[in-house]
Amino acid sequence: MSIQTAILTIMCAVSCSKSPLPPNARVRELGEIELVAQTPKRVSLGDGKELVIVTTVMPDSRIQLDLDVEPKPTDGKIPPFRHGQFTMRSGDHVEASLGNRFVRFIPKLKTQ
Repeated sequence: MSIQTAILTIMCAVSCSKSPLPPNARVRELGEIELVAQTPKRVSLGDGKELVIVTTVMPDSRIQLDLDVEPKPTDGKIPPFRHGQFTMRSGDHVEASLGNRFVRFIPKLKTQ
């Protein structure tokens, strides 16, 4: 497990009653986000940044979310959040720290 994945796992809550976000964090509410398996979904975070979510359906009907923030820095510095991955059920809520940004959303898998 990479350090980034471990940090994301700690910072993400999936249907958890206790929020992992700091008490006074400014959280960007993204609401329900409709996802299609294997199709990148781009959500604006403002300031020219986008949250990119790629969803994979697991054999047990859970979904795996791969999160990334774009664009990548061009100065060669490693951003505070580069990539994260976790598994959950469609409709559970997600709270994540994206560097100095905090987001909350509900992934909803669109059935074909």
